Amino acid sequence: MERNEVGRAISLAQDVRRHFHVFHEDTAKLTRLLDHDYSEIVGVPQTVRRRFAIERALETMFGNLHGGWHLELWATLAPIEFRLKLGSAWAQYQARNAQEVHYYQKYSSRLSEPDVVEAIKGEMRWLSMVDLNSKVVWCTAVDIATSTGASSQDGLEAAWFDDVNQAFVQLEKHSLIRRDASLRAQLSRLTLKQLTDYMVQRGIAGRGRKNRLIDLILENSPQSEIIDYLSKHHLPRVVELTLTYPAATRMFVRMQLYRLNIYVRWLEQTVEIGKKWGGDFADLDECLQEARIAKRTARSRFPAFPRWTGARMSPYTRRDFQKEALEYLKRPEIPVVEMFWDEHCDEIVKQLAETYRFQAPWHARETLREYWGPDRMNLLDSKLDEIRGAHSAVAYYAKARLYLLGCYPEPKRRRCAVCGADYWEDELGSRDVERMGGRYSFCRECVTIACQPDYRVRSGRRRSRQQKLADLVELSEALERVPTKSFVRNPVISPSLSEDEAKRIVKVLVHIASPDIYEEEFGSWLEALTEAGILETPARPTVFGVECLAKDGHLCASLAEKTVDDWLFEQEIPHEREPKYPYDPELNPSGLLRADWKIHDIYVEYYGLDSPEYLLKAREKAKLARRHNLRLIEINPEDLEALEEKFDQVLNAGNGEPK
Repeated sequence: MERNEVGRAISLAQDVRRHFHVFHEDTAKLTRLLDHDYSEIVGVPQTVRRRFAIERALETMFGNLHGGWHLELWATLAPIEFRLKLGSAWAQYQARNAQEVHYYQKYSSRLSEPDVVEAIKGEMRWLSMVDLNSKVVWCTAVDIATSTGASSQDGLEAAWFDDVNQAFVQLEKHSLIRRDASLRAQLSRLTLKQLTDYMVQRGIAGRGRKNRLIDLILENSPQSEIIDYLSKHHLPRVVELTLTYPAATRMFVRMQLYRLNIYVRWLEQTVEIGKKWGGDFADLDECLQEARIAKRTARSRFPAFPRWTGARMSPYTRRDFQKEALEYLKRPEIPVVEMFWDEHCDEIVKQLAETYRFQAPWHARETLREYWGPDRMNLLDSKLDEIRGAHSAVAYYAKARLYLLGCYPEPKRRRCAVCGADYWEDELGSRDVERMGGRYSFCRECVTIACQPDYRVRSGRRRSRQQKLADLVELSEALERVPTKSFVRNPVISPSLSEDEAKRIVKVLVHIASPDIYEEEFGSWLEALTEAGILETPARPTVFGVECLAKDGHLCASLAEKTVDDWLFEQEIPHEREPKYPYDPELNPSGLLRADWKIHDIYVEYYGLDSPEYLLKAREKAKLARRHNLRLIEINPEDLEALEEKFDQVLNAGNGEPK
């Protein structure tokens, strides 16, 4: 790398550090930008550089900021990394956030035993690992606050906004972000009804699709009126990032999820230690629940970073996995793991191999945690933490043991059920197999394209309008229900489906356009379903999804709820819609808390959203059911393909009477 490029990069990082001083009490953490090892990104060829606008991803995240946790994105301006974090700001600025709360100072007064205090102080270094990123998160979040009309009354000082503007000027100066979206881009975020209302109020005549209405508004309205109308709707500003190295970005996202796991583990250990000494850790226990929710939210909210979709992926290079696994036995962390390993551990991984096959090593850690117990597991982790790069030691050692015991499955050469390409079974990752319901019937490329809509952007745009409608009809027939936008965006095939049914679904997913493309062309996912003839009953969009009528006339808040209600109707199972939970002075003081359905004495809940507030409310409902000994069936989006299993206790009883 040229010396002058490094000098400019370091100078830029120093400027960023100066401007972000207000957002981080410990600005020394930003020296991480200067000490980064450039080797992993310098060698990337210029041809892989591409621009990726993440407006929709940001819009999705910003919709769940209020009272939520933090999410992180990352952009590079070679060779310096800029890690942009998107998180809650004005409502929860002084709340429980891993970067702001010093738990030792907050809770040490409640602990009387010196040993406990020392133990917690030892765990504080985990918290510092989470705290490696700059406070650009607050710039972004506060910028959202200003654009949605928030003020200092929402928990921010007036001077804060001036500092935010200065920080954004610095970022815009170096073309790292762009805040000001065009009026067309901002209008495109409005619904068709909002655009129509604007035209009626201003006396603008015209009909058509969304893009046509936007053209009419821009032609017949002054900019000041449009901006004034937009300010009344809580629309986030558009922020565009230039991602120079998508591969490195994906690696960073995985690392942040790992750090989030560390944070969750630190909270678990602290709560456990504190409860042993009778401390009041109710607030910290709530932090733990929110952190677990953040982990789930992060996995579903991180935007996908697409690769080139015009050509097939490079052929999979066959490696000698057995040799690699046995070579791992020479690593320095092996003696540490062997101290805890015994014959029963071998039996455990053997059983895992029978169930999970090639993914067995990655399930070993959680299974062995139950056998070893939390104390021994924490002791093992503390020893492994002293060795660099040993965070997956248990998984790799389990894999080596399976080879030594002769129990590692022999991978077979298979032919993809969709594209016909040959592949090895162990080419698929654990996440690929999980999404396919434990199947190895599809090659790595087909699974990736089917499960990540961003890989289908180019091919989806090339499909005609009639082809897009036909794809929706075909997917609806394959699923035997109304396809939801969340399923197309993040599909999970149920293990209960037959091979032919799974094959039919995946064949549609590999070429159907992403939901974003449908919204661009048809105005909304609902309008596309209606034009395709899939939805015939009245429906309208809501915050929960698409409000529509089920076959029995019940009003459902989303297409997924309609799927469950229709299934109950087809199975002739009597069900009550939105029954009330019993009164509880703590969890249901108003007595208005409702479930989605009730079948005799069984309450049924469908959890279709992943916002922190929604998931916390779902946790409260489950707690309420346990406290009052209520029978509760909980349904997640991935369960829609296997409703027979979820309602097994109802079906087996006959006549809809539960056991």
